[in-house]
Amino acid sequence: MHYYWSIFKGYTKPHIYTWLIFSLLLTPSYFIQVANGWGFGTYVLFVELIGCFSTFLLALKYGEKQITFSDKVFLSGAIATIIAWLIFKAPYVSTSLIIIIDFLALLPTYRKSYMKPYEETIVMYFVSGCIFLSSLLAIEYYSFLTTGHQIAIILFDWGLVIFILMRRKILTK
Repeated sequence: MHYYWSIFKGYTKPHIYTWLIFSLLLTPSYFIQVANGWGFGTYVLFVELIGCFSTFLLALKYGEKQITFSDKVFLSGAIATIIAWLIFKAPYVSTSLIIIIDFLALLPTYRKSYMKPYEETIVMYFVSGCIFLSSLLAIEYYSFLTTGHQIAIILFDWGLVIFILMRRKILTK
């Protein structure tokens, strides 16, 4: 809720492509995990999907809209992953691609945070990592398909928190 408030107040400017790509990637990830026995922990991923899509919608009006060639490449990769998952039904390949493209999708936010580290709300990324860490406890069957994307999200979110804190510290010297 704090994240949305900071967007409305103009303190946080989410990168539009990052949140669109997150939304696109969470969709097959959710269905792959449901099909492979993730159990109760699936609800966390579904809520995250709704949250990412809501942030994307807010970014349309309030977000960072500087789009680079690499942003378009990452979006194309996300769309290709969904198409590959739908056509080939290859969950291991799809999950691997989701993790890779999820990281690449975060790069526009890293780029923006490097230049404007105070335009991101680090609390949201820290809490997201904590939520995914706790959701791992609700998994009924542990495998790459059921834990890989969640572990990656934890590392990516907390990595961004550390990066932003370091950038803020450098800029205040």
